Amino acid sequence: MHRALSAGLLVLATLLALTVSIKGARAEPSAAIPKANTISIATSPASLLIQVNGTPAMAPLSFSCDPATNRSINVPSPQVNGSTRYAFLNWSDGGSQNHTISCAAPGNFTAYFSIEYALSLNTDPSSLTVEVDGLAYATPSVVWCLSGTIHGVNAPSPQGANASRFIFLNWNDGGGQLHTVPCDSPRSLVAFFRITLTIFIFSNIQQPFQVNVDGIPRVLPAEFTCDFGTDRVLSVTTPQTVSNSTWRFTGWSDFGPNPRTIPCDGPGNYSANFERVVGPGPNPPPSPPIVAFVILAIVVAIIVILGVVLWMTNRKGSPMASAVPIPFQVRTPAPLATRCSNCGSPAAQDWTYCMVCGASLR
Repeated sequence: MHRALSAGLLVLATLLALTVSIKGARAEPSAAIPKANTISIATSPASLLIQVNGTPAMAPLSFSCDPATNRSINVPSPQVNGSTRYAFLNWSDGGSQNHTISCAAPGNFTAYFSIEYALSLNTDPSSLTVEVDGLAYATPSVVWCLSGTIHGVNAPSPQGANASRFIFLNWNDGGGQLHTVPCDSPRSLVAFFRITLTIFIFSNIQQPFQVNVDGIPRVLPAEFTCDFGTDRVLSVTTPQTVSNSTWRFTGWSDFGPNPRTIPCDGPGNYSANFERVVGPGPNPPPSPPIVAFVILAIVVAIIVILGVVLWMTNRKGSPMASAVPIPFQVRTPAPLATRCSNCGSPAAQDWTYCMVCGASLR
């Protein structure tokens, strides 16, 4: 009996020791597991995008991690929300934009951003040039400015070349051609320009013809400017006397009427056609008849010389008459011959005038 009791107590003690040993073995692993730490990530301004181990999330974000592990944190930059842009500046722990943090202890990390606003630039008409802080931008353009700064805007004038020119009128914010704007919110600026166009007028013949532009004479070839959207009236006076000739206007090369109204909706070329007038019409004064004067002078001189010669030969007893040789005096008078009563020279009966002195024999 005693032996049976002793054996039972021994079994009971063995079971009790085994139970305590099992409980101790189970409690030992749970006591060795370290406690997880909480990591919090924020942005300034708030509610911007972050990345933890490459996974995107919206700040603020909190998560738990084992002390023996690490995490990579990053922020995309810039981040755009409409006309506002956020550019990364720095992390609160001094780390780079994308860097690794430890979970050995709880931590709070904040990413700081600068705020930029969109400065929208345009012109009317479009595709012209404006300047911001001296830098040229072809419109339309967007320039991002840092919040709290001030910038100078300018609209160079005139712009354009050849037949189209653009003259500054005003800005939509009422500022002058060159003025400053604060960067305190998104802003839209438009510079308005006046369009001036150049019109050229030519002629089919290179002569200084005249064409009237709104009643003002202009000598061809000519050019004039007009504002876009306006009209001009062209007219041609005909006939015209140019270069000692009379010319008639025959029409415009594009068959337009005379006078005509042209719209200033773009650069243009117009050509006026002329032809020389043949027949009745205003003629230039005749040039002096030099050749006719010379011929008339020669004829008059001949007549005067002949008259003098005849007058001198008809004078009685003139030295010229006595000096004229009388070849017939050595000849034998012809039958029925008579003599000149003036010079005594023989003369035939059928002579009317003396062949020597020219005196009348009748």
